[in-house]
Amino acid sequence: MIILALITLIGTLAIGILSVNRILIMERGSESVLRASIEEDYDENIKNQVDNAISMLDAVYVGYENGDYSYEEAETRGADLLRELRYGNGGYFWADTYDGENVVLLGSATEGTKRMETKDADGYQMVKEIIRVGQEPDGGYTDYVFPKEGETESSPKRSYSRAFEPFGWVVGTGNYIDYIDETVEKETQAMRENVKTALIAIIGTGSLLIVIVMAVCLYMAFSLSKSFQVALTYIGYITKGDFSQPLPVQLENRRDDFGILGERLENMKCQIRDLIREVKNESYVIGEVVDTVKTNVITLNGNIEDVSATTEELAASMEETAASSDTIKSMSLEIEEAAKKYCKSFAGWGTAGSRYTRAGIKGTERYQRTA
Repeated sequence: MIILALITLIGTLAIGILSVNRILIMERGSESVLRASIEEDYDENIKNQVDNAISMLDAVYVGYENGDYSYEEAETRGADLLRELRYGNGGYFWADTYDGENVVLLGSATEGTKRMETKDADGYQMVKEIIRVGQEPDGGYTDYVFPKEGETESSPKRSYSRAFEPFGWVVGTGNYIDYIDETVEKETQAMRENVKTALIAIIGTGSLLIVIVMAVCLYMAFSLSKSFQVALTYIGYITKGDFSQPLPVQLENRRDDFGILGERLENMKCQIRDLIREVKNESYVIGEVVDTVKTNVITLNGNIEDVSATTEELAASMEETAASSDTIKSMSLEIEEAAKKYCKSFAGWGTAGSRYTRAGIKGTERYQRTA
């Protein structure tokens, strides 16, 4: 959750930075884009006006071709038409021949004069350029400066001119374009205000979102820390062998990793408790077996002592028997010696003596075997 909150915060900051950067780029480019758009609309408008005027001259020339009037009358009709024709806010037309003689210019004294070398306040021969670009296939535009009516200071002006071949004229119109600067400045200022409002909204929203995300992060960090402490306390009870403590509710009802940890700890506690109970039961059985073995060992030790005493008595009896055997053997040897001596004494007695002698020896041997 914390990682998700941090990702959200970083994403929000990135979006905010990109949005601010985009707005600043748009602000920097808006002026040029707006100017280009207004200038394009202006150029399209004056071109359309000249096209309309030439269409009217075409209609006049068709009357000449139809024989309704002479060529000179057609030129006069065309000049009068252009002289009276207006559009928009004071828009008018003029016409010059290819060699620079003015035909139409608001009925002023300039009409009928050569003005090919006329220059603007900057020394630019704007009439020559108007006639030149007007003879191009699609006509053309000319930029120059010229004083407005009733003013002495020149203002920027832009015209469009196009040739009308039947009369050998270049028809043109134009207007001052300083209003474009005013319009662009006004629109740019309005856009700056909108950008400022948007930036304030983005910064305010971003700041509020940052505060919210930080508050959520702090709350989650506090909650995780508290849950961690509860888990450590519960683990401490288990390590001390206190299995009577129930699983804390802070871990029991959670659906996150701490809930899983609590469930695992509870299972481990139950398993350890059951294992200790089994070990205790087995220790009781082992104790009983040990007591039985101990009793049997004590009994066996008593029996061994009895056997040892009996063995010692048997050993003493055997020693006494061995001593008696040695005595009997010694006595038998003495008897045998005595018998031999008596036999020798009775040797002269003949058969009877030999019989007594053999009887004495046999008796001695039986005595030895018996011993």
